[in-house]
Amino acid sequence: MFRYILRRILLIIPTFIGASIIIFFAGFLLPGDPVSAFGGERELPENLRRTLEERYHFDEPVWKQYGFYMQGLVTDFDLGESVLRRRSVNSIFADAFPNTARLAILAVAIEILIGIVAGILAALRKDKFIDQLVLVTTTLVVSIPVFVLGFTAQTMLGVQLDWFPVAGLNEGAYSYILPAFVLAALSLAYIARLTRTSLVETLRADYIKTAQAKGLRSTRVVGRHGLRNALIPVVTFIGIDFAFLMGGAIVTETVFSIPGVGFQLVRAIGQRDNAIVVGFTLAAVIIFLVISLLIDLLYAALDPRIRYE
Repeated sequence: MFRYILRRILLIIPTFIGASIIIFFAGFLLPGDPVSAFGGERELPENLRRTLEERYHFDEPVWKQYGFYMQGLVTDFDLGESVLRRRSVNSIFADAFPNTARLAILAVAIEILIGIVAGILAALRKDKFIDQLVLVTTTLVVSIPVFVLGFTAQTMLGVQLDWFPVAGLNEGAYSYILPAFVLAALSLAYIARLTRTSLVETLRADYIKTAQAKGLRSTRVVGRHGLRNALIPVVTFIGIDFAFLMGGAIVTETVFSIPGVGFQLVRAIGQRDNAIVVGFTLAAVIIFLVISLLIDLLYAALDPRIRYE
């Protein structure tokens, strides 16, 4: 196990370096001049412009800027500084990430609770009413774009029925419920279908038939032998989805005005604030790589046949 973890960590390093090069140079290509934007509508004095360019290394070639950036990132985990907001990207990310994390955790909990249960019921009642209901419902949900679902839920449940807050976080934890359901809807549908398909295939396996022939209770056969193996692809999907959500739910956070990572990223792109765009995207890459490693380690707990040595 230790050697596998070490190999994965060593693999993460070149992956992150490659991603950082692409992200940094793509951020450099964004239109706009953050130094000019620093002064708003007023033109900056030439001496102040030169001072800012020297401070943020804008007077250097882009490959040197990348070197300075990576040096700060590796030594101090410094994601840079926003010229426009005059704040470190670390502090902006620290303010936004808790909101995204709460939203992502609640959304994934909804996905697991409803999606897996619906998938199990559909698999155990294959071709029956509950199975057809799950298939039709999930197909409908998948066909609706997230922003349409968000605006619809916001209008009907927030404005017309006044059951949930329309936007913002003014009502604390209750403010996360509606956007979490909207955020979870698409993945929930995929999880339900994936669980159903995987469990149906697993229940056809020979070892399941052997367990049933031995007279074991159906609940034990399904729960201990069938579901445990059937959940491996489901865990993969949930883990990847969780990693993406922790990097920021751009559409949902924007629709519901939740000041999370995705909301701040959209705002930074609109303002041409390259430091925040690059810093937030790199932070999302790090989160994704770490969670992917944890998912691989979780496989061994679900399936004893999987060994890493």
